[in-house]
Amino acid sequence: MDLGFSGPKFTWTNKREVGGLIHCRLDRVWANPNWKAAFPEATITHLAKVNSNHCPLLLSLCLSIPNASNRPFRFQPIWLSHNDFPAIVRDSWAGMEYDLMGAVTRFTHKALTWNKEVFGNIFAKKRLIMARLLGTQRAIANNPNNFLINLQGQLSREYNEILQLEEEL
Repeated sequence: MDLGFSGPKFTWTNKREVGGLIHCRLDRVWANPNWKAAFPEATITHLAKVNSNHCPLLLSLCLSIPNASNRPFRFQPIWLSHNDFPAIVRDSWAGMEYDLMGAVTRFTHKALTWNKEVFGNIFAKKRLIMARLLGTQRAIANNPNNFLINLQGQLSREYNEILQLEEEL
């Protein structure tokens, strides 16, 4: 049995302009009744095409609830390349010579605030671009036009720029 899907309805495109555009659902996930009985909550999601003419398929075996509230502090190496970062460190430790925990807490707070102001939340930007890309690909599937095809290319380029920045982080 075909497990169905959510997301864009086509999994492959020839990436041509509207006159020569071909797209179809080539990629599928199949299962037999025994497998489906073992994984009843399994879902398939067609993710956005970014650098390929096929969209990736995500097989989720169970429902998951992400928990971002307990995310640990992570030092970002790109901070070292910014001219303002030494001042963040200096200000965080000023007057805290005998209070290690207080200094670390102050540094963590200042660094996270500064990071958000200077670099922004690239993960939120990435999610936004991916959502726009998925919406564009859905619209292309229903009503292909050159504007949407050009927008898809622009969003793919923006997504790749975010990935490059994320790699530097």
